[in-house]
Amino acid sequence: MTEADFYQAMEAKYRELTGVTPDAASDTAIRFHTLAAELERFSERLEEAEKQSSPRTAVGEALELHAESRGIFRKPASYATGTIVFSRAGAKGAAIIPEGTVCAAADGTDYVTAGPAEFGEEDIQVSAAARAVRAGAAENAAAGAIVRVRQVLGFSAENPEPFTGGCDAESDEALRRRVLDACSAPNTGINLAFYRQAAQSADGVQSASCVAGAGPGEVIVYLAGNGNGPVPETVKTAVQEKLNRMREPFAKIVVQDAAILSTDSSLAVEKTQGSKAADVCEALQAAVQKKLSGLAAGEKLTLAALTRVIVQSGLAENWKILSPAQDVIPDASQVVRAGTVTVTEWGA
Repeated sequence: MTEADFYQAMEAKYRELTGVTPDAASDTAIRFHTLAAELERFSERLEEAEKQSSPRTAVGEALELHAESRGIFRKPASYATGTIVFSRAGAKGAAIIPEGTVCAAADGTDYVTAGPAEFGEEDIQVSAAARAVRAGAAENAAAGAIVRVRQVLGFSAENPEPFTGGCDAESDEALRRRVLDACSAPNTGINLAFYRQAAQSADGVQSASCVAGAGPGEVIVYLAGNGNGPVPETVKTAVQEKLNRMREPFAKIVVQDAAILSTDSSLAVEKTQGSKAADVCEALQAAVQKKLSGLAAGEKLTLAALTRVIVQSGLAENWKILSPAQDVIPDASQVVRAGTVTVTEWGA
């Protein structure tokens, strides 16, 4: 309730009890306004406390506290990694590229070598493992993106292969899904939820699903990675080793990639007044791609969910979902991801 709502309620009650409406300049009205302002602030604090009291609506640190009470922690941002190849004009004797050498992409993103690399007497090229200076998905780089060495070493640098593996810190919605999953399917230490929750806690794993295998005690764990690519082999191996250490003596754990169920989406929208069609289409395209990239292994994509994306954006007066024509329902071994996402102006 707002200050005006509280004031009107007090004024109405005062009129009911006394038969008099307080004059706006009276001491009574001033007291009512003062109290109403305090009640509005108190009401806001109560609403915030109610919101943060449930993992369904909590955000930020409050959501992390709900997660921690269940042994779940927000996944930190990770660094993109790859290889930088240093070159020189000719063989000029032994030389060392020191650890910590910084190279730059054309857009100014920096990458640093993780260890030294040494030119032999006749070498004109040498490779060094490297990672992005900053963590996050924006630091992933296409092959050939790195163009120069920041320090003046007399060498050129490039990355023949992409830098991958960088991802942002786990979002509130992704963390919330894991918390609610833990609430709805309690981990008993031996059930499928036990293995699923353990797999999902690994860095580099966006989500996981578990099913009983064909053999006695066999559990198949399907892993979905961040974005449209598979989980890196190093992560998959780490998850397999982790689950093997945790498993019951009779259990056999098989870790596999969830198959990508690439789904094209096409929307026609009628923009809100005063907005630019190109901006609306671009923003909705990004929102749909974000929605699909956040789906968990085995989670369906419903037309209702796409509708909510449009409604919550506040960008469209009307819309038509051209594709998919119906809900996309994967099995436990699949994860829905964005194929081609197209948003056009209705009637254009």
